[in-house]
Amino acid sequence: MKLLNKQVQKYSLLLLAGLVGIIIADYSYPLLDENVPLAAGLCLFFSPIILQIALIVCRRLSSNIDRLRRAYIYSSGVLILLAAFLALNGVADRAPARRVQTSIARKYISSGRYTTSYHLVVSSWRPGEAYERLRVDGETYHAMFVGEPVAVEVHRGLFALPWYRRISPA
Repeated sequence: MKLLNKQVQKYSLLLLAGLVGIIIADYSYPLLDENVPLAAGLCLFFSPIILQIALIVCRRLSSNIDRLRRAYIYSSGVLILLAAFLALNGVADRAPARRVQTSIARKYISSGRYTTSYHLVVSSWRPGEAYERLRVDGETYHAMFVGEPVAVEVHRGLFALPWYRRISPA
């Protein structure tokens, strides 16, 4: 059993590399609609792990080790491609940024065990959207107030996935 687990352990490092890549791309070029790519990344990350647990529980790991290895390789590959796609969307975006005027509807802080995230919820400027949730640093968060007009620097994105950069008082 330990030998079989060791055979797929190196592939789990590829999974981790892909997940870290997605996190770095999201931090560097935060998408306005970040939920779908992040959810896809998490599903890709956990699918071979869940398969491995199911094979261990069913006592079929040794007879399916090649299938499990392929699941790790394919999930890792797609996860790394997704990270590259998200990074390229921001890195290779040559369209000029535009400043949109909006106002702060709500502010909130989310805390985890090791991190604290600051968020501004602003009125959306996009058709079909009511609000946009923007992640900001602590200094920006504390300098802004609910109801205050703000300007958001929005980029088109190479693959038409809009992302934002600076948020400042209007």
